[in-house]
Amino acid sequence: MTAPTYDPSIIERFASQLYERASNIIWKWGCIGMSLGALMAMLIIQSFGDLTVPWRVGVFAVSVFVGLLAGRSIGTDRAFSLWFQAQTALCQAAIERNTRRT
Repeated sequence: MTAPTYDPSIIERFASQLYERASNIIWKWGCIGMSLGALMAMLIIQSFGDLTVPWRVGVFAVSVFVGLLAGRSIGTDRAFSLWFQAQTALCQAAIERNTRRT
């Protein structure tokens, strides 16, 4: 049985996958926020049935935008731990690279 060898490309690929997952989490939560904003807009428009069309469009646009911002904020908070793990892995690879140089 041979001893495993150190391969920094594995760590870099792992960090890249973590960054990709973090990006997907932000997009997913942004879409969820937009959907919930649209749902809230529908409920608001239903409860105020006498709104004119420009007001309905405005309420819908503002609700979707606020939902997007809220969802993106939640997604960014959830993605932070993945970014941190990726940075930790890359830092360890850099330490190993610098240690081998000396």
